[in-house]
Amino acid sequence: TDPVLQEKMQSLDREHHRAAAGMGITGQAYYQNLCMRTVNQSVGRAIRHANDYAAIVLADFRYATDARIWRGLPQWLRRGRGVPKQENAAFGKVMKE
Repeated sequence: TDPVLQEKMQSLDREHHRAAAGMGITGQAYYQNLCMRTVNQSVGRAIRHANDYAAIVLADFRYATDARIWRGLPQWLRRGRGVPKQENAAFGKVMKE
C-alpha cells in the first residue's frame, strides 16, 4: 500500500481517537470513501445522461453483504432496492434475470 495513504489513515485514526464523541473520520472510513468515489466515477463514465444505457456489474460480493458499501452507491442506482441478499447476488443468477 501507498506509504502516504497509510500515514494519512493513521493520522486520521489518531485525530479521531483524540476528538470528542467520535468527531471526525477514521482512516478506514477515509479509505472506503476513496474507493467508493472511484466506483461512482466509473459508473458516471458509463451513464452520462438520462437517455444513456449501460450494464453495470458490481462483481464484488461486498456490495451484497455490506450495507455501508451499498449506501455509498448513487441513490438512483440503488433506487427501489435494499442491499441485495447474498444468495440473489450470484453473477450467474443475475445474468439469467
